[in-house]
Amino acid sequence: MHILPVLMVSLVKISMGQFTREAIYHSMNDRGVYLPDDYNSDLPPAQGAPVPVDMRLRVLQVAKVDDIQQTMTVEMAVGLSWTEPRLLFNNIFDWDERRSVKTNEKLVEHLWAPNLHFLSTEQIDKISTLKNSGTVTIFRNGTVHYDSHIRLTVGTCFMSFKNYPLDDQLCRVLSVSHSNSIHEVVLRGSISYNTEFQRPLQYNLELRHLPDNYTFMVMEDAMYSVQGFEVKMERKLLPSLTKFYIPTQLLVALSWLAFFVPPEVISGRMVLLITILLMLVNIGISVESDSPPYASFTAAHIWLLGCQTQIIANIVQFAFVLFTMAKEEKVKESGGRGLPLSLQSLQGGSTVDTGRDLVIQVGSNWLFQCH
Repeated sequence: MHILPVLMVSLVKISMGQFTREAIYHSMNDRGVYLPDDYNSDLPPAQGAPVPVDMRLRVLQVAKVDDIQQTMTVEMAVGLSWTEPRLLFNNIFDWDERRSVKTNEKLVEHLWAPNLHFLSTEQIDKISTLKNSGTVTIFRNGTVHYDSHIRLTVGTCFMSFKNYPLDDQLCRVLSVSHSNSIHEVVLRGSISYNTEFQRPLQYNLELRHLPDNYTFMVMEDAMYSVQGFEVKMERKLLPSLTKFYIPTQLLVALSWLAFFVPPEVISGRMVLLITILLMLVNIGISVESDSPPYASFTAAHIWLLGCQTQIIANIVQFAFVLFTMAKEEKVKESGGRGLPLSLQSLQGGSTVDTGRDLVIQVGSNWLFQCH
């Protein structure tokens, strides 16, 4: 019964030049909202004043942090709201019962909307639910609300692995309306993060608002409004303790047992030290394969180098002990070869070094030689 009056009103307005056939085609939900014939989607709603755009970011989870590529992947819902006073509403539509109309995101192609761009985007995918991956809701007061779910991979991560694996990293998700300067569009945002849906990662995460100096940027002699959030990431310590720090420290402590092995047992002490050194080298290779690329030494490299240095020092100390023992044995075997030839020919004699004179006993006679 209501279709005929609505159609008649539409035909009358078409004849008055207020609407086009294309505008009626793109009207939404029982012809509740229309676009005027002179509507220009390239112009913002307000002329001479910036349009406030509310941007609500609901982070579902940080899906992945890639230390090698230095990227972060986030799944989130993006909600945009702004006021469009140029929309025309059909008063026959029951606005008291239904205060808003919804349609799919294709309407955005015919409406003015802030052209958002996420900086340093590696990849962006829309998460589709059934048919639509985004919805547009228009309220009777002219407020337009756009909502979409996306999976975003950004490269705005400032990573330094100098303290790896005890490092902290920082990534930022930055969006800018690059088609409109800050004098035309101002982004006002809020973020929310529910850890219930967060999958386990190698970091402890903390989401924060952007600092004030990141809420705007200058490009091509124009200033633009910026909105987003930053993620502070602190690497979890427990995996590094169980995989790296505790095993290496136990191996170094085990090498101390070599000091209790008698020096005469050469094979026992050397086998223990060499085996421990090879195990440390093997752990170092494993840690190096899992470590992110870095041009200098990391904390893991310094720790591992210190452990290997202790084992090598033990080996050098044992070599010095063996050298000293061999020298003493050689002196014992040489007997008195260090004495003058006139004294070496004396048989059955003994010598006593008093510090100043050399006393030699031959039979029952004592001979003295001054130093």
